[in-house]
Amino acid sequence: MDFRRVRAAGWSVIARGQAFKADHRGGVAVIFSLTAVVLLGLAGGGIDFARLANRKVQLQSATDAGVILGGNTLKLAAANGGSVTAVTEQKIRSDAQPVSGTPFSVQVSVGADGTSVSAQTQETVTLIFGKFLGKPTATISVHAQASVVGKTRLCVLALDPSSAGTLTVQDHASMTASTCSVYSDSTNASGVVKGGPIPGRCGGVKPGQWRPQLER
Repeated sequence: MDFRRVRAAGWSVIARGQAFKADHRGGVAVIFSLTAVVLLGLAGGGIDFARLANRKVQLQSATDAGVILGGNTLKLAAANGGSVTAVTEQKIRSDAQPVSGTPFSVQVSVGADGTSVSAQTQETVTLIFGKFLGKPTATISVHAQASVVGKTRLCVLALDPSSAGTLTVQDHASMTASTCSVYSDSTNASGVVKGGPIPGRCGGVKPGQWRPQLER
């Protein structure tokens, strides 16, 4: 065996290793390739989080509007649990505008005493980047409840906020509301008239007295 050749080959390998160690070319590319995956994951997670937050605001707004409309419907003399539930759910679905094929549900409940309506809205959202991390979807759930102050049913409501004669009974007409109320939302003292102001509970009513209160 030629030991001189073996030793020369060994020194050659050592010399090349030292030269490779001292060569820093391409180091930035290696570091970038290692951190790019992490950076992309963080950016994707931020996008998915923003989408979820924005969608939750939309669902909460739609649910709030639904229970308020349901609360207003509760005040009608002819209202019942079925009609209030249908009106509330229809309003929520109309405002939320769920994507076809996306799991979406609305649960509406009317209080036993007929003075409150609540709704729970859920939607499953497909994540853009979450599927790469083993979480392809996320569920958003929101809740709202509206309570009506007082138990008197509403027969007639005149909506003009300030005019005289918002509700006018002409000539020899009469109005009987023995089990429900007649309201004028006008602040004018003559909001309800029949040849002049009608006294009693059919007089001017300040705006907001009949409206439901929203809770979450």
